[in-house]
Amino acid sequence: MVGGEQSQIQGNGGNGCSGKVVHQRRLVINLEDKNHRADLLRYAVMVDAAYKTFDEVKKHPGESYETVLSSRLATNAGYVVTAHLYATVEPLPLPPWVVDSLPAAIAGLNKPYWFGYIAVGAGKQQGDDCWDDIVVVLRGSATVADFMMDIHVERVAFQGLDGEPAGGEVAEGFHKVYRSNDADKEHGELSVQQQVVEEVKRLARHLRRKQQQPGKLIRVTVTGHSLGGALALMAAHDAAVALADEDRHRRSSEPLIGVRAVTFGAPRVGDDAFRGALAARRVQVSRVVVKQDIVPKLPANNVLDGDYNIELDDHDASKSPRELIKAHSLDMYMHLILMTLPNTDYYSTMFKINETSTDQAPEADGEADDKPKWIKMRDDNGDGFMRLPDSDLDDALL
Repeated sequence: MVGGEQSQIQGNGGNGCSGKVVHQRRLVINLEDKNHRADLLRYAVMVDAAYKTFDEVKKHPGESYETVLSSRLATNAGYVVTAHLYATVEPLPLPPWVVDSLPAAIAGLNKPYWFGYIAVGAGKQQGDDCWDDIVVVLRGSATVADFMMDIHVERVAFQGLDGEPAGGEVAEGFHKVYRSNDADKEHGELSVQQQVVEEVKRLARHLRRKQQQPGKLIRVTVTGHSLGGALALMAAHDAAVALADEDRHRRSSEPLIGVRAVTFGAPRVGDDAFRGALAARRVQVSRVVVKQDIVPKLPANNVLDGDYNIELDDHDASKSPRELIKAHSLDMYMHLILMTLPNTDYYSTMFKINETSTDQAPEADGEADDKPKWIKMRDDNGDGFMRLPDSDLDDALL
C-alpha cells in the first residue's frame, strides 16, 4: 500500500450503504476477498476491450470506436463510456513528408491514434460500500510507434499539467506518449495527460452534484497493461493532483474521491522520487505482475512504482523465449486471475474470457436488438477531444 495517514468519510447510510466510516485503504485490492479479485478481472477485461477495439477498427477502418467498444464492453453492465483517449507520438526525427510516406503498417508515427477510453460505473455495490467508479482504461503497445517508445528508457523530469516538474524522473518514452500533442492533427490538440485530467474533473463534478446517497463514495481507477500501465501511474498522479485542487471548493456534504492505479505487467516507470510523488498524493497502487514476466523488472535503472504488488505464478511456464513472451500477455494475466476465483466457469462466462476475436466486421448500429445503445461522442469544444456531451451525462449515468 502506498500513502500516509488515512483520510476517512463518515457516511449517513441510505439505499444499501452502511453509513460506517470508510477508509481510503479500501482502495487497495484485497486478494482475500473474491469480490476484489473479480474487480481485478473486470479491469483486465476492460483493458482487453481497448486492445481488441483498436485492432478491429484498424482492420475495418469504416467502423466507429463506439460500435466496436460497445460490443466489447457488453459484459460490464452499468459502465458507460464517456470519452475516447488519443495519443500523439512522433518518435522519428524525420521531415514530415518522409513520415507521411511511410507504410501504413507503421501506424501512429505521423498522427494521433486511439489509445483507450474513460468509463463510469454508477452505483456499484461491494459489501457495505457503495461506489461510483470512474475508470480510465489505457491499452499497451500495439503499433511500431508504441514499441519505439518502449525502448526510450533514459529518464526525464516528470512534468505536471503546467509543464513544471511534478516529482521525480520517468522513462522518456512513456513520458512522451503521455504528454505529446499536435494541434495541427485531428484529435491531436490535447495530450493524453490533458484529456484524462479534463475528463476526470468533469465526471467528478457531475457525480458530486448528482450524489444522492450520502454513504456512497466516488473512486477513480486508472488501469492499463504494459505501456498502458506505465501511463496509468502518471495519469493517476495527475488525477489526484487535479482532484485535490477541486477539493478546496468541495462542500462538506459532498464525497471525497479516492484515486488508485491498477496495473497489469507494467514496467518500472520512474525513480524513487516519482514513487514518492505517488505516495504524497495518496494514490493507491495495485501492481499486478506474473512471476515469469520480465517486463515488470525493466527498465533496470528504475524502481518499483508501488509498495503493493500482487504476484501471479504461471507454474507451468518454461524459460523458453516463447513462454516468456506469453507470460507478458494480457491473456495470461486474465487467465491467472480467473484461476484465483471460485467457480471459474461462472466468471469466465460472465466476462466472456474464452471468446476469441474474429476478422469479420462488427455489426452496424441497429442490426442487433440486444446490443447496448451508446450515445455518440462529440467534439464540443473544437479541441479534438471526443466525449459524451454534458447534456447527455444525466441520462447516460442513471
